Amino acid sequence: MKKSFVVFGLIALLPLFSSAQRKKSTDKNSIVMVVGKPLSRRDSVVMNQLFYQALREKTMENGAAAATLFAQVLEIDPANDAGMYELARIRTSEKKDADARVLLEKAITVNPDNEWYWSALAANYEKINDIPKLENVFKELIRLNPEKPDYYIDQARALTLQKKYDEALAVYDQLEDRIGKNEETVFNRQKIYLKQGKLDLAVKDLQALIVENPQEMRSYLQLSELYNSNNQNDKALKTLESAQKSVTDNPLIHLALADVYRDQKNYAACFNQLKTAFAYPALK
Repeated sequence: MKKSFVVFGLIALLPLFSSAQRKKSTDKNSIVMVVGKPLSRRDSVVMNQLFYQALREKTMENGAAAATLFAQVLEIDPANDAGMYELARIRTSEKKDADARVLLEKAITVNPDNEWYWSALAANYEKINDIPKLENVFKELIRLNPEKPDYYIDQARALTLQKKYDEALAVYDQLEDRIGKNEETVFNRQKIYLKQGKLDLAVKDLQALIVENPQEMRSYLQLSELYNSNNQNDKALKTLESAQKSVTDNPLIHLALADVYRDQKNYAACFNQLKTAFAYPALK
């Protein structure tokens, strides 16, 4: 019974129209345009039978047999995007990522509005570290599912790796417009500001995060580390003192204080903070 549900779920991927009726994308992400052909009634029947047989073989974990059947589907209908996707998944499981990539790149030209296809292509590009293509894939995924925060974060990271800092910051802004300010976006944006030499903006962002959630210890630690690494020890100390007033006492605060005192060459105070920190059961 369990396998039946899998089969019915996969059957939903099977297109209902002939390849002549399918959409073809001219988007810049498209690598290969797939041109379909009109299917006769007999071809449609045979193709559907082969597709269902392939799904059954796949659910029974007969990957080789399923791959052969999906390949036959594509011989009849070269623009069958569901067949491309399913065959790509099999090729991926066989560690034939280059073959899978070709199939997925074709599938998105036939049906550019399928989130599963783009997600599978993103995973493929990640394996070869193709950052420019990943950037575009995540842009498409945001278009298809703008409520998923991970897509924004992944696109921003891809932009950051290409040193497109302003574009990455704009993506983080889009995400915050949807979900509000949060630690991950602020911390990631802070790294970009530092690469740009904009210490004041990095500080301002962390301060705003602390104001919004004054009981979150990590924000204080990040801000104090930012000050301390930029030779602003006094501000680092004040930040940690504020943390002690606002956050439940924590050994990490004492360890951070020890770092600041060490950099100030105040070794007695550093030792006292270390002694206090390691008195906590969590650090014993």
